[in-house]
Amino acid sequence: MTTSTEPEPGMVKAPSAPNGSRGTAIVDLASRYSMVAVLVILVIIAQVAVPGFLDIGNLKVVLVNTAPVGLVAVGMTFVLIGGGFDLSVGGVFAVAGVLYATLANSMPVGLAFALMVPIALAGPAG
Repeated sequence: MTTSTEPEPGMVKAPSAPNGSRGTAIVDLASRYSMVAVLVILVIIAQVAVPGFLDIGNLKVVLVNTAPVGLVAVGMTFVLIGGGFDLSVGGVFAVAGVLYATLANSMPVGLAFALMVPIALAGPAG
């Protein structure tokens, strides 16, 4: 028995797949962009179910309503990248929103003051 990797005379060595073969490229694309595909499918389903889903007015409302959560998510991304883990962010975010709503709606203070109080109180907590 020989341990050589060379084929015996008269035998042809089977070609090996290159490192960047088509199969691995497809798997790589699928792993990178699968969530984008899911998002596109969900948007198509939403448009079929609710015909006005992709209207400009609705998209503006969706973006305005998700902007605060998006900002918190971006901030938490940096915390997680740095190795930290903070569960209090959601609670501080909620308390600051309730405090602003209470001050802005039921207290005789200006909107600027109602905005500064939650920032001053939630900033050091979070």
